[in-house]
Amino acid sequence: MSAFDVEPIAASAAFLAVSERCKPGGEHMSFFDDAISNLGRGLAQSAVSAISDATGYDVGSALKSLFGGAQTKGGEDLAQLQQALPSDWSGSADQLLMLTNNITQQQGAIQDLGSQLSSLSNSIGGISTRIANIESLLQKLNQEQLFQEWATADNSLQPYAIKTGTAHTQYAAYIDEYDSTPTDMISDLVENVLDLNSGPAASLDIIHQAIQSQEQQRGVLELWSSMVAPLVSAGYIDYRHAVSQYMNYYKKLALAQLQATNLLMEAYNYEGSKLAPQAWSQYKGYLLAQETTFITWLYPLVAAGVWLVPKARVTFSAALAATDLDPGLQSLQPSTGQYGPGYYQPSMLFAKAEQMLATLYVNGEADRRVVIHLAYEAEQYISQLVGGAVLTLTPQPEGDVVKPTSSDLLPLKFHAQPRVDDNYSGDFYVRRFVFQSDTNDAALADGEYNITDINGHHGLVPMEAYMGGIYLPAKFPFMRDAVLQYGLSVSQASPFDFMNFFAYMTPFPWPAYCDS
Repeated sequence: MSAFDVEPIAASAAFLAVSERCKPGGEHMSFFDDAISNLGRGLAQSAVSAISDATGYDVGSALKSLFGGAQTKGGEDLAQLQQALPSDWSGSADQLLMLTNNITQQQGAIQDLGSQLSSLSNSIGGISTRIANIESLLQKLNQEQLFQEWATADNSLQPYAIKTGTAHTQYAAYIDEYDSTPTDMISDLVENVLDLNSGPAASLDIIHQAIQSQEQQRGVLELWSSMVAPLVSAGYIDYRHAVSQYMNYYKKLALAQLQATNLLMEAYNYEGSKLAPQAWSQYKGYLLAQETTFITWLYPLVAAGVWLVPKARVTFSAALAATDLDPGLQSLQPSTGQYGPGYYQPSMLFAKAEQMLATLYVNGEADRRVVIHLAYEAEQYISQLVGGAVLTLTPQPEGDVVKPTSSDLLPLKFHAQPRVDDNYSGDFYVRRFVFQSDTNDAALADGEYNITDINGHHGLVPMEAYMGGIYLPAKFPFMRDAVLQYGLSVSQASPFDFMNFFAYMTPFPWPAYCDS
């Protein structure tokens, strides 16, 4: 390989660096989010760049760079390249020094990669996904069968997740010790990875099928949520603990899927196949399909937290769960007696959940995403009005309106009973609007956005028509500036943003209205 064929190496350092991106509210992303983002961006770069075999190295083509071609020893091409530079270089001394330093840094990054990938697996493996004594707690409610149903489904997928993790750890060890790993061991690893019956491809499909609920079979996320929600509503488990464990459970499954995709892309690249981008596209398709399932079964855990202790005394946890469902629940009331704009901040719980999904999927340099949860009462007349509403974004300063790339009605009616707030007079629906752009679509450009006002639009009767009297103010929280003018923002530094709010509902403004 001639030195003139080599370009400065910049990819790996960017993928291995700790991300400085923040989620809404200014909280730094967790280790899992950083690791998934870096690994995901590496694979995305591989797919987009058609996996060049130059020394520019990324996570998707490590095996080919280090062991491919006629190399008899790991990293042989890199070593030979560095030795050949002085006799093969016609540029200036400064250029030679720069290129030599790049190669040295590249070798250091490769040596670090194996241990970092192993550390990722070990850290995620140490995350607890089970609440202590959950089976005994369910026995108190005579619902221990809920644990058995989830455990049966979970046990059927765990061998595939474990096998994928083991293969990925082996792959990481080979990279970590690339200069002493025989190439025939790499060939054996690649052969096992490409086994369609027992390799990562099978694991990727089986985990995806286990997550998704089928007509005759409930998925593991639905079973987990259905198992834990009764414990939350009974007061045995705080809803925040339940949500944390639910998210940890999905993190482990999502990591196994990403590891499986990583291994497939490495094997395809090593074999010279052109299937690596196809594997990446399939993985991203699975992620999109799983997002609605994940958010759907997160809501019952929060709704179950809106419960009252004896004598109808509202607990702090119950009030907090209510505000997670509806951030506009409490509003300010000036001395004039008229409702003011109040204060709006998205639910940090759902923002964190959507940030995790965005970290998994939104990993290309040009990818941007805004997600909005629109909740409304399931009462027949109101749900007919709101069900067809189209929520859009308005750029600031105003420009072309941005339409959602998807608008999914979560396939479940949610219920919070007993209730803290009279607005929860029954079941409610949630629609999840996603506004997204990627490398091939710049519809969601960097900048500031507001949601558009749906009140009185898209065939909706203005809510003011139902208002009047001492307990019905002129405007409800979702119609006030606090929600309508909440600023959404996307950029390269922060490619994701989120908000959620309740729209039309039976008008019982709490705490201004009291049924006592």
